[in-house]
Amino acid sequence: MDLNSDARDDYARSVISDMAPHLDKDQLRLLENALYTNMSGIAMKYVCKAVATTMDTNASILKYFIVAKKVQGLSEQTLRYYFCTICKFLAAVNKRVQDVITADIQIYLAEIMNRTSKRNADNYRRVLSSFFNWCEVEEIIPRSPTKKIKKIKSPKYVRQPFTAEEVELMRQSCEDLRNRCILELLLSTACRVSEIAMLNKRDVDLVTGEAKVMGKGAKERMVYLNPVAKLYLKQYLGTRDDDNEALFVSEFKPHKRLQRSGVEIIIRRLGGVVGVKAFPHKLRHTAATMALKRGMPIEQVQKMLGHEKIDTTLIYAKTICEDVKYAHSKYC
Repeated sequence: MDLNSDARDDYARSVISDMAPHLDKDQLRLLENALYTNMSGIAMKYVCKAVATTMDTNASILKYFIVAKKVQGLSEQTLRYYFCTICKFLAAVNKRVQDVITADIQIYLAEIMNRTSKRNADNYRRVLSSFFNWCEVEEIIPRSPTKKIKKIKSPKYVRQPFTAEEVELMRQSCEDLRNRCILELLLSTACRVSEIAMLNKRDVDLVTGEAKVMGKGAKERMVYLNPVAKLYLKQYLGTRDDDNEALFVSEFKPHKRLQRSGVEIIIRRLGGVVGVKAFPHKLRHTAATMALKRGMPIEQVQKMLGHEKIDTTLIYAKTICEDVKYAHSKYC
């Protein structure tokens, strides 16, 4: 029989799924475009039953969903989070995807809230909503069971940055040149921890103090090193005798790229030495708050942080408002 549009989609999905472990997201997107372009207008017949792949098991449905998200450009970290979250849910309800109802998801989210928090439960809700909405579009199910489940509201707290004293104490506690360099780079650029971990030496221009980072959604942006960050980075790179392209590498040989977990451990230990709870995102928050206090327009802070929407950046401005409120109550 001729390969109709549904079978054509099945064929394309099967090929993309098989190639997903071997190609990056850009190559997968090119492969998908090439498949549909070359199949257009061509009569094809099944010569192997394996080609007529159907999504009739939870494992195969989840596999195709992850491939679809990878083609969309989601990061490997996000894909792992999606995969683990959906796996946990499907194992808990012990049902076929086609048999899941709204009540199953509501009961599961209520259990998540009891064990952890409302915010975490809403993260699960968002992932499950994405998954079941995709299943509806792919006609695996007639209607997503998440459509009636609303956003789970949780208390919103104003995030507090490090104080100037805490920052200085962490600086003084740095006995390792690499760790001091990472601290100064985070404070200067307001980068995400993943962005710092992915940086290569060639991405940084020590003359201009510019660095090119890959942010969320595979979006490139320029960040800038202040004189202190430039100084420590020059000193650190001057001590390197390895040929690893990574900007930051592990302490001992063979020197491998320092992963985000390694950066998180470094910052956590620096905080522990001075008695504060420290993590890279709080340094990002501190850098943004310091920039706003010094008069940087919020639109420029938005670009520095790589935020798509300015509403996200406004969260940092709330901290300054709290400072003004405190000062008013103290002096007025």
